[in-house]
Amino acid sequence: MNVEIVNSHNIKNRLEQIAKIHFSAYSSDHFTSGFGFDKLIEYNFRLIEASDLSVVAVDNNVVLGFIIAGEKVSAGVSKFTQENRGWLMLQLIRRPSILLTKIMGIIKTKIYTSQPSKAKFRLLSIATKPGSQSKGVGKEMLHFLEQELLRRGIGCYGLSVKNKNQGAIQFYERHGFVKEKEYLGSLYYFKQLSNKS
Repeated sequence: MNVEIVNSHNIKNRLEQIAKIHFSAYSSDHFTSGFGFDKLIEYNFRLIEASDLSVVAVDNNVVLGFIIAGEKVSAGVSKFTQENRGWLMLQLIRRPSILLTKIMGIIKTKIYTSQPSKAKFRLLSIATKPGSQSKGVGKEMLHFLEQELLRRGIGCYGLSVKNKNQGAIQFYERHGFVKEKEYLGSLYYFKQLSNKS
């Protein structure tokens, strides 16, 4: 297995595999779980296009996992949203529980304020292929990402995870992430990097 950097210029032959992994990795209460395969390809392309650093783990030309991260990667979400506004509204109408969750989230952010994370660089998405989980793929991708961040002079990064996702929370804590805060059903984690790792 090797880990490599991907971007909008070299991602074409990896996008379908990334979309398949994304589809299998995200739970049914995640908004993207209702996306069709083509929309997941488009969505992940926009995220990677806006990403400062995305990586894939590959073995014999098969993608085993991916990470999408950066300071402005949410711009990819915004671009996808702008390009697919009508389609996304239709998806929300078809899935009223997710629509209600989105509306409640907007209302809560108006009522409850929170301090921003001290980590500007964020890990937005990490997933591994079914059958590759618990085999060190996520660990290898994180290690590669962190070494590249240090090489670029970035000494810390953060992420958020739903507080119900115990498997992911245990993974992050096992790999040195420290809980920064809890806000609106999500836990925010932070990791200080050092050249000793």
